[in-house]
Amino acid sequence: MFGHSHEKWTKIRERGYLRFIIFRSIPIYGLPIIFGGRLTRDIFNAIFREIPMDWGKVATQLSGLFILSVLLGIILGTAEYSRGERLYYKEERARKKAN
Repeated sequence: MFGHSHEKWTKIRERGYLRFIIFRSIPIYGLPIIFGGRLTRDIFNAIFREIPMDWGKVATQLSGLFILSVLLGIILGTAEYSRGERLYYKEERARKKAN
């Protein structure tokens, strides 16, 4: 997951949760995990097992895979955003305590 930097997280949280989910978590978590795994498996089968790719079947599954990838991105992104917020507030408390 993302490394934590107080200054970096301050900029991320200024942009907001929704922007974080749409532009960071869905493209980084959801799409590669779902589409990458599915396409990698099909390509592996086509090359090494000489099983022809069924593009019709792949095309019919794209909408379901897209929805699944968006949901996965939202779930993992929410967990990551929550973790970032916890670390941010922990750092804020430590800074107030130090002053």
